[in-house]
Amino acid sequence: MSKFLPGRMPPEIAGQNYRSTPRPGSLANARPGRSLIGITPEQAIARGILCAGNPDTVYQQIMDIYEKVGGFGHFIFIGRSGLLDHREAEKGIRLLAKEVLPRLPAATSTPDARPLGPQNRRRRDDE
Repeated sequence: MSKFLPGRMPPEIAGQNYRSTPRPGSLANARPGRSLIGITPEQAIARGILCAGNPDTVYQQIMDIYEKVGGFGHFIFIGRSGLLDHREAEKGIRLLAKEVLPRLPAATSTPDARPLGPQNRRRRDDE
């Protein structure tokens, strides 16, 4: 089923994903992730597909990507991958939430963006 995930294949060949067998030699036989095999964290950071380091470094990496792509509609964060154990992943997620995310509203397209704490959430019966 992973072949149906958005972004898994380039748009120009997405229609071929629905065929039971791709045509011989078609781009649908190519694996987009092949270029990631053996990549180092430093190379991934340089390509803008990984943010890692201390909170200031991660913030700057996110902002560099933001400038390069012209803004974000959504920012998706994966807090645990590779060889991180639960404790390490939890530490990273907490650091991101406490020290990086509060600095990011300036990178949103909504001028009045603010974190959704309990004081900013509306209850369903208030709507």
